[in-house]
Amino acid sequence: MDMYGKAQAKEILKYCKLGEYLTIDDRGVWPGVDRDDMLKVETELLRWKPARVFRNDPNPPDVANTPSLPFPFSAKKLAAFMLSGTGAFVADFYGVWQDGPDPDSLAEIDIDDNLAQAALVGAYAAYREAEKRVGALDDNFEKRADAARRRYEDARSAALKREKVAQMPRLEAGDSNESKAKRDKRNAERDEEYKLGRARALEPLKALHEEKRRSATEAETAYQNWLSAMVRQLLEPDDTQAGQGAPVVETKQQRQDRRLTACEDAGLVMPKSSAGRLPDGVGDVADSEGKTRQAFSTDVKAALKRREAATHEGGTVHRA
Repeated sequence: MDMYGKAQAKEILKYCKLGEYLTIDDRGVWPGVDRDDMLKVETELLRWKPARVFRNDPNPPDVANTPSLPFPFSAKKLAAFMLSGTGAFVADFYGVWQDGPDPDSLAEIDIDDNLAQAALVGAYAAYREAEKRVGALDDNFEKRADAARRRYEDARSAALKREKVAQMPRLEAGDSNESKAKRDKRNAERDEEYKLGRARALEPLKALHEEKRRSATEAETAYQNWLSAMVRQLLEPDDTQAGQGAPVVETKQQRQDRRLTACEDAGLVMPKSSAGRLPDGVGDVADSEGKTRQAFSTDVKAALKRREAATHEGGTVHRA
């Protein structure tokens, strides 16, 4: 698999004019926008990174300390970075996923930087291959959400006009002979009438408002599920069966059984029960996979527990 680095990333990003939205160091490309509770939706979208998809996995990455695009990177990692967040602006610049990269946009890259060009071409190809396996995003959810939003907004606008509360009432200064207390009381009464009028206007629209909220939630859920599936397809191990096109992705149970087998292959005497103490050598086997002893031991104990249950039931457990 071809790998690319900081120089190629800088060349690819240079023409997208993302400025302060991204930062680059020797470890990778990072979100350049800080979290802002006043603009939470906007800033969280810009701060999205592929590592978020794995944050609830059994052995999750340290998302805060993982770049949006780590160096070195493959074409698949570049594609994952470009799926959402600030990275989506990169895809916008270089062309639609279905037939990109756009030749004119690709030509912006230094003609001698063939590696940056190859990374982009590979990223678009990786996206299309992943989409074949995951499936295209179902845009019917978004269409329903847009239709529900329009129905509610049209009905809301008409109702507010009907009750003559489409705009806030203007404060009246009153004449010079009127006391401030009297003027304030009159303006307060107008404000109260305005609030009551809006309440009357919006009360019949509760069902439409709920439909708008529900359809928007369904559209966002569908998008997030599709995005997660695409990121996993691009970034998780993707060994291909000989002569077949389907990827073989290790399941959680397979990983647990494999780690127990690795301990036994290393000559460790494992306890019969998951409640038993694991031998000290488990830490060395964990180190060989680049995992912490705690996370590795959790998997081993889960595999031991299944083996123990199968033994009690008179069955057998496949040893990888």
